[in-house]
Amino acid sequence: HKSYIELDVQKLVLDNNSNENIHVSGNFVGSQFGNLVTFSLHHPDGVVENIGSVKLPSDGFFHYPIIGIDKYWIAGEYQIIVTHLDDVPLSVLFTIENSFQKYSMDKEKLVGSFILSSEISNGFTILGLSGNVETDESEMILQISKDEIILFEDTLSIHDKLFETNTVLFDYGLNSPWVAGDYRVSGLIG
Repeated sequence: HKSYIELDVQKLVLDNNSNENIHVSGNFVGSQFGNLVTFSLHHPDGVVENIGSVKLPSDGFFHYPIIGIDKYWIAGEYQIIVTHLDDVPLSVLFTIENSFQKYSMDKEKLVGSFILSSEISNGFTILGLSGNVETDESEMILQISKDEIILFEDTLSIHDKLFETNTVLFDYGLNSPWVAGDYRVSGLIG
């Protein structure tokens, strides 16, 4: 027998509605049971996060869930490192692709302008977006992003080369209003 670690998923593809879980399991052979097995998560951007611990049972097998993997996790390769006393640490990799954070805009395909307005209603800021676009298409994807993370996306109908929509500047996932800063409004066609 030999100590090991494994995941139930090797790759996750995230989108706007993702709320995924990964289960870490493995075994420390010949270890003293009852002591803590600790789990750390190494992000692609170099951040190291201690995500929890469990007591090692007498059979040496451990299980730990990583929950709430959502659209805000950056794309890349993650490493989970599991340690127990003086045992050799165990590690495993998994990959995240985040289609929510991917977008591209071909400036040649879209010529037009945006008009932004805002109002306060019931304590919430409502952002109004309208404008015109030179295209024969009947729809346009409008995105608002901050630090290359898409916070709002809507498919708008285009009538007589005009469009309009509005959104409440509130993150329902985090239960908080959008923070102050620079945001990017993009229109995509095709």
